[in-house]
Amino acid sequence: TIFASFHSSGNTPSSSDLLNSKVNDGAICSDVSIKSLAVIPSGPDILLTSNTNECQPDSPCHANATCNNTEGSYLCTCDSGYSGDGFTCNDTNECQPDSPCHANATCNNTEGSYHCACDSGYSGDGFTCNDTNECQPDSPCHANATCNNTEGSYHCACDSGYSGDGFTCNDTNECQPDSPCHANATCNNTEGSYHCACDSGYSGDGFTCN
Repeated sequence: TIFASFHSSGNTPSSSDLLNSKVNDGAICSDVSIKSLAVIPSGPDILLTSNTNECQPDSPCHANATCNNTEGSYLCTCDSGYSGDGFTCNDTNECQPDSPCHANATCNNTEGSYHCACDSGYSGDGFTCNDTNECQPDSPCHANATCNNTEGSYHCACDSGYSGDGFTCNDTNECQPDSPCHANATCNNTEGSYHCACDSGYSGDGFTCN
């Protein structure tokens, strides 16, 4: 705050008088922003005060803080994503102790902010994460396997007549090592299945031969 004194006969000074008044060290005011003006009853002196903007041109606050000029002073406030007294501002870890993200998302702290990303098997913006149906529209499983969607994942199972891990499925030879057919029938393995045929001289469905 700048103080200036003006010698007067008791009357309120004019604008030109104020602009030519002398401030603390004797300098002449070229521009005065009057915040308060009072005529002191006991004498002809008038006290002028002009508020200084401490936030301009260079803020005394931290680089990650905002400077707010106040009457006769100033206030430093850390920006969003930072914490401190305004002169020292440190990055706030929004992911600790409680993550603002969805239960099925991962919170990644960044400088002055954070990022939520849905976990594998889920899709969304990180604040809302829904189970992804990996079986639709295209199954990741083998052509001879069935895809079963599960919460946050999926499971591949080879179809009947095939064996493997669901990603690779090979035809199962049902005729080996033990034939499921009748003793008087021949077992013929087929792709994904088998066929029983009664031997010559016998009749039946291959499972029963008379």
